[in-house]
Amino acid sequence: MSLTFVLSRVVPIVVIVLLSMTITRIATIALTLTGVSRQSARFQARSALTGAGFTTSESESMVNHPVRRRIIMWLMITGNAGIVSVVGLLFVTTTSTRLGDSTGGPLVNYGLMVLGGMAVVWILGRPRVDKALSRIIRRGLRRYTDLEVRDYEAVLEISGGYAISEKLVKAGEWLAGKTLQELQLSHEGVLVLGVQRHDGTYLGAPKGTIAVLPGDVLTMYGHQDRLADLDQRPTGVLGQDQHDKAVADQEARERREQHDADLQAERDTTVG
Repeated sequence: MSLTFVLSRVVPIVVIVLLSMTITRIATIALTLTGVSRQSARFQARSALTGAGFTTSESESMVNHPVRRRIIMWLMITGNAGIVSVVGLLFVTTTSTRLGDSTGGPLVNYGLMVLGGMAVVWILGRPRVDKALSRIIRRGLRRYTDLEVRDYEAVLEISGGYAISEKLVKAGEWLAGKTLQELQLSHEGVLVLGVQRHDGTYLGAPKGTIAVLPGDVLTMYGHQDRLADLDQRPTGVLGQDQHDKAVADQEARERREQHDADLQAERDTTVG
């Protein structure tokens, strides 16, 4: 197999795949900088690049956000151009290559070269390499773009059992028909970050006077077990009893955390 064949047939395919991976990485990180979770950003970036076109609520959030919409648009354009290039290159390669051809070499060798190129792509996609490349891309985006740079997971401390969750409020539930002040969810350690009305209106950082209506979607931040409890809380007196118990549990948790913090401060003072 000649060097000319390798350079003209195999290398372009590998380069196109590598470029697709790099573009997907860049788009994923760019989307996370606008507040999208990494898992959702990766899925939407790959969907747009390949033209899969999934229609979900996540996709709607991409279209409704001007920066995300611009990122997705460029992914779609780039993806279409890349697919056309790969198909055209494969067509030219398979039609021009003949068994035993002194310039093209056997098709078996050609296939092995393609597999070798894919192995290189696989190595570059390993977690350790991916993290290193992601750090470089993130620094570049922060330095050379005006994307809003926020590490939301770090800011909100989405770890240690804490999470952000959405809750669809149904008629007859404990949450329905009360104001946020009446619900006193903050006493349970749950913060309501936003309220999405059934008519599409979004209320960010809602005040206590906001009433929770059937059909609303609450975006809440708190401990996972507390969020799960709210999702299954019964109505009436039983629901109020669970609320009171959750408040007591939260107060006990805060006391434990304060006690641990005081002990740690004493240790630091002793060591110092």
